[in-house]
Amino acid sequence: MSTAYTESQYANLYGRSEGLLNEEVTIEIINNTSPQKVRVICNGSSKTSNIPNDANVSIYMRHNLRLKKVDLGINSDVFKDSKHQSKFIDVGSLFGVRWKKIKWELKITTSDEPGRCWAWTKNTPLLSGKSLIKHNGESILKLRTDELPDEIAWEIDFPDEDAPTIVVNSEINNFASLIKTDSLVSSSLLPEIISNILDQIISNYAEMGSIGNNSYTWEENWLNFIKNKFTDTNFPSSGEFGSEMVIDLMNWKRNVVKHMKNYINQKTKLIQIISNTETGEGYYE
Repeated sequence: MSTAYTESQYANLYGRSEGLLNEEVTIEIINNTSPQKVRVICNGSSKTSNIPNDANVSIYMRHNLRLKKVDLGINSDVFKDSKHQSKFIDVGSLFGVRWKKIKWELKITTSDEPGRCWAWTKNTPLLSGKSLIKHNGESILKLRTDELPDEIAWEIDFPDEDAPTIVVNSEINNFASLIKTDSLVSSSLLPEIISNILDQIISNYAEMGSIGNNSYTWEENWLNFIKNKFTDTNFPSSGEFGSEMVIDLMNWKRNVVKHMKNYINQKTKLIQIISNTETGEGYYE
């Protein structure tokens, strides 16, 4: 289900809704549970306070043709004040070993107004990761851990209907947190991560002939972010896709990566880290 379809689907019959609740609702994986369980965390906000207390809050989970509805309770209990409430779901019993492939969405409805959805979340992969980079309030890069084969430390996943996600090998302790907090790790890896994302944007353009012209595509979100943060050079999407276009796209990519390295002060950070290491101060100081 596309995001555009989701938006139109929930344009309620009376033209009244509180809109998206993706900032208010998150799902966390509970480690070392069998069958696998997840925790749904709901935070009350001004949006949920405008919804009737007795409105029904439900999570819909889907894998291929299998759809499961899980009732979380009524609005006043699930979104109580501004404090977060936790609800647990046994996804292992519901979906077996395929639980990692689940997509979920939340809906708030009332029985007295059939067809009306007071608020909702986007259709989101269960293993969508935590936000690493946001642009205009929306996640454009996420981070999660998972099992990876052989000697692969990390890779980029491009899930349907979600932001690109850095998948970190779960066998490497604290690596995910170091990507977010350690200057040496982030300044070294971020250019390669961005380069991978640009490659995917170029590949999608080559395959589809366009990358979409609306804010719902992750590619458009990334191009807006790049233009806003790194360089005002436009994505070279005009003309026929041929050898000249390939050259223009590769030049565009190199230009973006170069500006991004300047933006994060890569050289200055590395000089400072190496200098501190040589003097015995360590780069964590």
